[in-house]
Amino acid sequence: MNKKLALTLTVACLTLGTFCLLNPVHAAQPAMHKAIELLEQAKTAQNPAALLEQAKERVASSERGERGGRRFAAINKIEKAIAAVNSGSDARSLIDEAIVLVREGMEIKRENKGKKKGE
Repeated sequence: MNKKLALTLTVACLTLGTFCLLNPVHAAQPAMHKAIELLEQAKTAQNPAALLEQAKERVASSERGERGGRRFAAINKIEKAIAAVNSGSDARSLIDEAIVLVREGMEIKRENKGKKKGE
């Protein structure tokens, strides 16, 4: 392979990799970002229960940390949405509430990052 082409490809790959790692949208709390995506998809999906279960798993398995109780409240809200969907009810408002709780929890965790206990 041409050395110039190899160097260009190497630089391009390293640059792309750096941007992916530094992307602030998904760099922190990726499980919570994915949970929000799944919740949004569930609002219009043919089978929302499956997406809600996946979102619940993402929230439940997310990195532990102070979220002001929002993580547990979001799990509870997602469980209620699953029950509503399984009974044939519209769960969009419950899903919206879960999304708000997840976002609030993410913000609390972001604000608390770096703070020492007791401050």
